[in-house]
This record gives sequence, C-alpha cells and structure tokens, in this order.
Amino acid sequence: KFILTVIGIGYFITESSLAKPFREATTKLKIKHQNWITDKIQGVFSCIYCASFWIAIAVYLVTKSTINIETVLYAFSCMGSIYVIKNFSAN
Repeated sequence: KFILTVIGIGYFITESSLAKPFREATTKLKIKHQNWITDKIQGVFSCIYCASFWIAIAVYLVTKSTINIETVLYAFSCMGSIYVIKNFSAN
C-alpha cells in the first residue's frame, strides 16, 4: 500500500495531464540568484524518481509520525521499485 501510494502520487505530479499546468508553472519559477534551488524544484516536479523520494518521506511521516532510518530506507525502496518497474516494462 505504501509503495503504490507513493508511485501514484509521484505519477500524478510528474506525468499526469492534470498536474501539467503546475509543472509548467515551476519551469517559469525564477528566484533571483537562486538558479540551483529552482533547478532542484523543477527536477522534483518533472522526475518520477526525485519526486518519489520526497513523497515517500512525506507519506512515511504522515503514516508513522516519526523520523528514523526507516524513513529514508522506505524512500529509497520506492525509488528502487519505480526503477525496476520502468526497466522491466521497457524490455
């Protein structure tokens, strides 16, 4: 349930047509002298791997209400799951 929740939210943010205006707005976001930050923000909203990592941390915090090593491990497991799914479906 956890991994599918993260993948679903990640897909919605990074690839769905409903969130496309939001993604396009982030590409226009410019913070004076902060190009690195805006590049990272844009990356999170356009990359399913980047988005899934941060979404997994948020979902873990909402469901478990605690921060520990599992928070990060769950986030990486979601990234890995997406990687495996995308690569198996490509072959």
